[in-house]
Amino acid sequence: SSKDAEQRRVDKELQHIRKKYKGNKSLNTYEKKKYVLKLLYAFMLGYRVEFGFKEMLSLACSPVPAEKQVGYAALSMIIGENNEWRRLSINMLRTDLRSKVMFSQVLAVNFLTNVGNNEIFTALSGDVLRLLGLPSVNIRVKKKALLCCVRMRKHNCDVLSGSDWAGKLVPMLEQKNEFGVTLCTINLLNTLAEKDAPTYEGCVPLVISMLEKIILKRVLPQEYFYHEVPSPFLQIKLFRFLQFYEVPTSAEARRKLFSVLEHVLEKRTTTKLNKIHSLNAIITEATNLLIAYGKEADFKLLTKAIHVVSQFIASSEPNTRTLGLTCMARIADSAVSNHLEPVLGLIRMNQGKILSILKEDNDTNCRMSLGILFVICNQKNMNLFVREILQYLRLAEPHVKKDSVKKLAKAVEEHLSVDHSRVYVDTLLKLAFECDFLPDNVWMRLVSTVRGRSDLENYCATSIWSYIQSSHLPETFIKISAHMLGEFGHQLVTNSNITPPTIFNAIDSYYCHVAQETKTVILEAYARLVKLYPVALGDAICERHPSIKNPHGKIEQTIEMPEQTMESDMSILSDMSELDPKIHVRYASALLHPNGLLYEDDILQVGMQRKVEAGRVTLSLSYGNKTGDQIDDLSVKLLGIEEGLSVHASKMQKVIYPRLQVAQKLKIRIKFPFKESPMIQLCYSHAQNPTSTLVNIRLPVAVTSFSQPLELSHQDFLNRWGNGVGIHEKGFRFLICSASKPSSICKLLSSLNMSAKQFEESRSKCLFGSGRIQSGDGECASRHVHAACGYLVRMDISSAFIDVFVRSTNNNVVQGVVNVLDEVLSQVNI
Repeated sequence: SSKDAEQRRVDKELQHIRKKYKGNKSLNTYEKKKYVLKLLYAFMLGYRVEFGFKEMLSLACSPVPAEKQVGYAALSMIIGENNEWRRLSINMLRTDLRSKVMFSQVLAVNFLTNVGNNEIFTALSGDVLRLLGLPSVNIRVKKKALLCCVRMRKHNCDVLSGSDWAGKLVPMLEQKNEFGVTLCTINLLNTLAEKDAPTYEGCVPLVISMLEKIILKRVLPQEYFYHEVPSPFLQIKLFRFLQFYEVPTSAEARRKLFSVLEHVLEKRTTTKLNKIHSLNAIITEATNLLIAYGKEADFKLLTKAIHVVSQFIASSEPNTRTLGLTCMARIADSAVSNHLEPVLGLIRMNQGKILSILKEDNDTNCRMSLGILFVICNQKNMNLFVREILQYLRLAEPHVKKDSVKKLAKAVEEHLSVDHSRVYVDTLLKLAFECDFLPDNVWMRLVSTVRGRSDLENYCATSIWSYIQSSHLPETFIKISAHMLGEFGHQLVTNSNITPPTIFNAIDSYYCHVAQETKTVILEAYARLVKLYPVALGDAICERHPSIKNPHGKIEQTIEMPEQTMESDMSILSDMSELDPKIHVRYASALLHPNGLLYEDDILQVGMQRKVEAGRVTLSLSYGNKTGDQIDDLSVKLLGIEEGLSVHASKMQKVIYPRLQVAQKLKIRIKFPFKESPMIQLCYSHAQNPTSTLVNIRLPVAVTSFSQPLELSHQDFLNRWGNGVGIHEKGFRFLICSASKPSSICKLLSSLNMSAKQFEESRSKCLFGSGRIQSGDGECASRHVHAACGYLVRMDISSAFIDVFVRSTNNNVVQGVVNVLDEVLSQVNI
């Protein structure tokens, strides 16, 4: 009754068995079986019985069936998967496999199937395959040998390679009197075709004929019917085999197959649960076959399949609903990959059933439902989907919410950002407000879409303002609101009579309650607002945030935020009060001049000289050590290299000795137009800093660096860029100092390798210019013109605003030139 008592009893029995095996007295059949079974029971209790392995092996080799059966049973239990005893059993197995006694063959094949490994399979595979080829071998042995071959194949034992094996398996599929062999053969055939489908393509017509015989003619022994369904397992295996191949080219085979599929997809009413599950499994595999056919699938059959699957989704049984959602998701993915819009239309007809799944407590079903909805969404159903999905996300798990918001935002951008701009703005703001999450790159693209469109800027600012009056805002929404009010807050002042201090106070009320990243965005918004309203806001901002006041008493934007994404490789400091005032990034100035400083701090100074040729820019960089200690482990890493650029960096020294400098050359070639300037990341060690210092620097190489001016008259400019087919356009508004003159702006723009001319309109002064972007080197450059570009700058006489419009035949050129003009025009106020 206790563990100690068991130990004593087992030790006593094992000692008795040892004495029996060591004695000279021969044991009869009963005693041999009894002692081996006792050893097996002790092994199952966890005791070591290795001393009895020899007797077990001897019993398995016995010609007496009763002894052989007990010996095999004991060995199959005791031999572990990596046990060396397994090798000792190879000769025994080979003898029994070659035996003419069916009982011995069955025991050997069963043992090999259950406990074999690659070593034994390699040694005995020929003997197993021999059993399949001999007509005299019993059917039962062949069934077990086929199952053993499946096990061999799953162990990556290449025992059934070559096209000749396809011919050997066909007769086994045609067994008329024994469907068990057919079942085992199709199981093996699926395993083989999974890795070598072309070899067994000749079996396709036979498989289709078998399906016709089983499903339409119901020719099958009665014992293979399961709840009136003819061999569901065999039907499923046959359908799976056909999924490895395309639609049959033979008209007769195609007719038979489509007749079978049409019969399978017909509606059947039954109350027997087991029959329902069997039919559902068969329908699922038939649907998978139609999915595998892709564009070649019969549309009427696909329509039927979608109808049946939608009934699965509407079922009251959870497992059936899961099965239906899985099938519908596969159909939807296949329709997208094969561009089958009519199929997506059929799925949309059942979107109500799919949406109803979101109200379930089953998290798996809800996530599959979301996956289908994201695939079938379009402009017509987007509002409905957003409303229902947001209702679901309010109670969803955080990881589900984050992933779903990303996918929903992507769908909204795809279907609403162009033709339904206001709905696009409302939807993304609602996502950020209700889910407290919106990827930075998504809302920054929203900002880019709104920027330059006055009516949309006003609508966006007004919407933000209506939200910001709420007593509680999620942090993600605070970050987005701050950035947008910094860019578009002037619309509230102009159109809604809201004063700049009111906007500032609304944003600043959240400053103390947010994380450092959001504080950075808020401070960046202050920098934008104070440029617009220095008198109204300068004192208020300096009073509440005195640490961001520079020595000249002006507020500057000292943190530079990327225009398209916040996911920058730059190490953004957490607060303006922590910025070192000696750090200066001179990117905009470097765009305008061929040489100068790119970066400088207390330790390191980076200078550059730029040489521009057609299609190629050479940057000569110098890294200077300003201190009395050497700089160690200096390395330069290229960042943000778009596909349109090719950058080659020369090798450089890793040590800069005191008061000296090292040089490096960057050769940059344009392959096709790009948007953003490349960056370098400097990493170095110095005695003043115990840890390595990382510095990110934007290189003064933009799409305009590869431009050549096009001198056009005003009329020619209007004819070229007035209205054209395939022309991309982007614009933005900028605030400059009222004392700025068009001549000074014209001088700046002429430094960008584009022409710059002036003309006047009734209420504004304008500048325009053109250029063409080239790739290639030297004399070949003229043969690689990629795109032309034109810009128009309109300065309103009655205000300090200027409007900038850029047009080009290439969208990347438009965005790249907009980025450059934004940087350059900011120099007018400095």
